[in-house]
Amino acid sequence: MNDKKEITIENSERQAEIIETIKPLLMFLDTEYLRKTAELMKEQSVRIDTLAVLNPAYIPEESKLLKIQAISLLNIADFKDNLIEAQKLKDKISVKKNKIKETLNL
Repeated sequence: MNDKKEITIENSERQAEIIETIKPLLMFLDTEYLRKTAELMKEQSVRIDTLAVLNPAYIPEESKLLKIQAISLLNIADFKDNLIEAQKLKDKISVKKNKIKETLNL
């Protein structure tokens, strides 16, 4: 990863290209499933921490890993939902702009 990349049009365009590349794959994800799975992972993490005093093989990082993975799944689900919402807004804006153009060209 690059440290403190300068914010430029070129860098922003490159990041946008990457997002556009992965966007079609994200659309295949089942966000409801991801959210349910994340919730189960959080619950499992809590159980691991709760039973820690009874488990001589307790490794706190295992619980932390489950929490981080659960958060990541939720972030991916939110990202997909936000991409869908953004596209709907882009489409709505486009329709409104076209109507304005048609009105002004009369």
